[in-house]
Amino acid sequence: FRPLPDPSARSWKPANRNLNEPQLAAVDFALAASDVALIHGPPGTGKTTTVVEIIVQLVRQGAKVLATAPSNIAVDNMAERLAAQKVPIVRIGHPARVLESVVEATLDMQVHRSDSKALAADARADMDNILKKIGREREKGSRTRMRAELTALRKEVRKREDQAVKEVISRASVVLCTNAGAGDPALASVEAFDAVVIDEAAMALEVSCWIPILRGRKLILAGDHCQLAPTIMSPEAEKKGLGVTLFDRVRALYGDECIRKLSIQ
Repeated sequence: FRPLPDPSARSWKPANRNLNEPQLAAVDFALAASDVALIHGPPGTGKTTTVVEIIVQLVRQGAKVLATAPSNIAVDNMAERLAAQKVPIVRIGHPARVLESVVEATLDMQVHRSDSKALAADARADMDNILKKIGREREKGSRTRMRAELTALRKEVRKREDQAVKEVISRASVVLCTNAGAGDPALASVEAFDAVVIDEAAMALEVSCWIPILRGRKLILAGDHCQLAPTIMSPEAEKKGLGVTLFDRVRALYGDECIRKLSIQ
């Protein structure tokens, strides 16, 4: 863990000018961390506000960030605030499962508006025309040529749709999804995120956290281990350690060295 910079020599300017000193110190700590940082945010201390500021500052430093949380509502909270800061984002997840205010930022909607998707739609229209003709065509050679053309068009549609997804992901400075959603194949085009930020980490199963963690170079966990723990339906699984969160495990391993607490409500 790197030593914290002197607050008087802070090299970054807060996007949110209402941050208090513990929040500013937490941002300092997260930005300075080389591998992992924990932010402990009790109720009313502005944990998510601090998380959003950390992400904004990472983006200003040129980082590509994967921001996740165990629930859709927690992810959408971050997405709304980042969009308000004009940060280029993409929200991975079905549009029906996200807040209405975030729908336009979803991958599906952004892909739908892309040039590559429009080209794919043109190719699909050509496929429809061929399918209409092939049923009326009686000459065997012509039908064979049409089927070959259909096969080529299907490949072209897949290629253009994949390209549309890659373009949207590459343009976004921040990709947001649930922990489980970080396994989406759409993220395969990103070799590695510069930072992974997991909000509500003290409410997430450790196993779910590893899905986004494996996609990044640096990890920032934010949560409150004094509040609700993950719900474990199996008493046996909980007894064997499933109820121990990654937030708790890192805190137990490194103690105060790896954590900063927000203290002003």
